Amino acid sequence: MTRAWRRPRRIALALGVAVALAALAIGALVLRRVPWQPQLVDLPAFEDNGDGPAISPDGTQIAYVSDRERTGKFRVYIAALPAGESRAITPADDSFQTPRWTRDGTALLLVHWDRASYRYRIVRQPIAGGPFTDLGTGHQADDCGDAIVIADFDRSLGAFSSLVLRHGDGTRQVLGTTTNQWFTVPRCDRTGQRIVFTHGPSGQQEPVNDVFVIDRAGNRTALTSDHASVGGAFTPDGRSVVLSSLRAGKIELFEVPAGGGEPHQLTFDDGPHFCPDVSSDGRSVLFNVDATTVVVMAGGAGGAGGAGEVHKLTTRRQKLVDVVPTRDGKHVLVQRAGEPRDEILVISTSDGGERVLASGRHPFPSLDDKRVLFGSADRPPRLLAIPIDGGPVTAIADLPGRMVFGADGPDGQEIQINRNGALEAWHVTRDGHLEPRGIAGAVVPAPTGGWRAVETFDAGHHLRFVAPGDPLTAGAHEVDPDTERPTWLDDHRIAYATNGRFHIVDVTTGVELATLPGPAAVAEGAVLASDGIHWYGLQMIGHVTRHLLVNFADRPWR
Repeated sequence: MTRAWRRPRRIALALGVAVALAALAIGALVLRRVPWQPQLVDLPAFEDNGDGPAISPDGTQIAYVSDRERTGKFRVYIAALPAGESRAITPADDSFQTPRWTRDGTALLLVHWDRASYRYRIVRQPIAGGPFTDLGTGHQADDCGDAIVIADFDRSLGAFSSLVLRHGDGTRQVLGTTTNQWFTVPRCDRTGQRIVFTHGPSGQQEPVNDVFVIDRAGNRTALTSDHASVGGAFTPDGRSVVLSSLRAGKIELFEVPAGGGEPHQLTFDDGPHFCPDVSSDGRSVLFNVDATTVVVMAGGAGGAGGAGEVHKLTTRRQKLVDVVPTRDGKHVLVQRAGEPRDEILVISTSDGGERVLASGRHPFPSLDDKRVLFGSADRPPRLLAIPIDGGPVTAIADLPGRMVFGADGPDGQEIQINRNGALEAWHVTRDGHLEPRGIAGAVVPAPTGGWRAVETFDAGHHLRFVAPGDPLTAGAHEVDPDTERPTWLDDHRIAYATNGRFHIVDVTTGVELATLPGPAAVAEGAVLASDGIHWYGLQMIGHVTRHLLVNFADRPWR
């Protein structure tokens, strides 16, 4: 799936920016050198964020998404090739992603975040405009002719991720399920009988997975086995697949026989190259060059800080996930995604200086700010801790699933895990024992104990304030579905961000004490610090350009 996914954040759908990856050997992809050079045409450029472009069946137009008008809101655009004017076919106040043309060229299959059901859904959008048609759940899809192939996240199948065919009568044929990895980027061949897809630990568009071909009987062929590839599109004759793969630190395009075999390199510059799509005449390959980055933004929501004091706390190109300030305001803790594993960064709020603390995921501070707690980067899943100034890593508890969220409290840690695709809340006592909370959500305790904020995600997003002694299912508070991580300012005031503003609530009365200006330009993870003035969040700075390889038909090995 794409890097632009915003929801649900704690299931690891964020944003997929492929940057700062270490050099990896391609392993199974042993290259054969051929005296052929690609001829590339640059399409009209915008410095924006977007995902996979798609060529129309007649080869005259492309469809793509972009947030150029409003950060975090992705409109679908259509433009004539090679340099036609772009026109939007979806509204400016909603987000749609991963466009794929229907075979008759009259509509696009899109992915839409449905706020009511809190799910990604596949929709059919006529290119002439008008309302879309809902086709059910899914986070990516393609038209196979008599059916639509969908990569889905469907707990009703007892799976973390699934690959299904949606037939014309609405029935779904399951081609594959997995309990701990992702199916992404499904693409049909011209006959509609075979599908190329990506499978692996990442649901984002980054080369850490492998690419496979499957037929309707469920027979699979692995095209890569080095855990360094992503995406894939059939050539019109169905004999090969074009995909992205990481080699010597560069993400380039390769052509691989559809039955497996020796690959051929198609691009040779710095990239990174993603989202290939082959024209129906087999003469061109459309792809993205993505130099998108994520930075930590800092600002003041009120008081002496002032709403206008917004700046980049970090500037280096890297892929960042999660940002959590320490209670003393001196640092923010950030997860940096990369290879061979994710890392925990400690960043100074005074000068942006950063240091790597440990390998791990989803950091959060201890109540006294002396330690950083985090989930293990490798299996088995564990809750770990390290002094914030550095030192040995200690294990606190073995976990029944991968940790995706955590908060420290007076009587231990409250963590949220992802177990086989299901979110579960657990309590870790001070002596390392685990206790299930019995809810599909996250618990955030007040720093002095007693009151708790409880977020749940089934059947919509709900944030409740639970009084001391009450069960976690008690309490009520309605919030916008795009509410960011709640943070306690003291034992009775809590703050959360939504729609570019911070809301501060007195949980003892339920009264909103203040609404403060916040990070209108920050798309992810906005958090108000415990001083009630400063805030921190992540901003994706898009730099995606689209290009055509126009001499694909002349490659000598075809």
